[in-house]
Amino acid sequence: MLTRLRNEVCNLILELKSNNIITTASGNLSARDCQTNLLVVKPAGVPYDELSPDKMVIMDLNGAIIEGRYRPSADTSIHLQVYRKRKDINAIVHAYSPYATSFSIVGKPIPVCLATMAYDFGGPIPAGNSKLNDNKAVGNEIVAKIKDAKAILMKHYGIFTIGETPEQAVMAAIRLEDTARAVYLAITLGKKPCSIPQNIVKKMHIQYKAKESKTVSN
Repeated sequence: MLTRLRNEVCNLILELKSNNIITTASGNLSARDCQTNLLVVKPAGVPYDELSPDKMVIMDLNGAIIEGRYRPSADTSIHLQVYRKRKDINAIVHAYSPYATSFSIVGKPIPVCLATMAYDFGGPIPAGNSKLNDNKAVGNEIVAKIKDAKAILMKHYGIFTIGETPEQAVMAAIRLEDTARAVYLAITLGKKPCSIPQNIVKKMHIQYKAKESKTVSN
């Protein structure tokens, strides 16, 4: 069942690891199959070097395990809450990548101060509050704050990135960490980062997306 999506999720989890977005057993990736509305989720507690497509867990949106011999990742209920509320989201990455997570710890959004950030994200990366041990509330906060952004910095919970596809969610996580690292290092120089005006950010993002769509269609 969902063989292609299982393979894709497994391979992309390993890509997150190779880019140092996730380490040890922390962090995960889930993806929704648009036709069946079922999820493929990373299994809990399985070392990354032992991951394989057949170890992925298949679930429905109510959290029932449809197929798989392992428990799903511990924060799967957060993912489920987001999927139930946002039908346009088909993949979610949760991670504790160090630079982006440092912003989440102090509850600070990341301003748009690089052209690449304007192109990729179209606005600042929002910060959200989290209630510990209340995954439903965390999911609701993500939905309330992330809006059109591809990523959010959740206090106590690190980062969440989203996408219409698993690859989009993974690329958002990688680019978020790259951006966070650059902004963090700039802050250590002792000056506040200079933000790009939001009207210019939106224009840059729209132009980039139009160019990207044209490239894909060709």
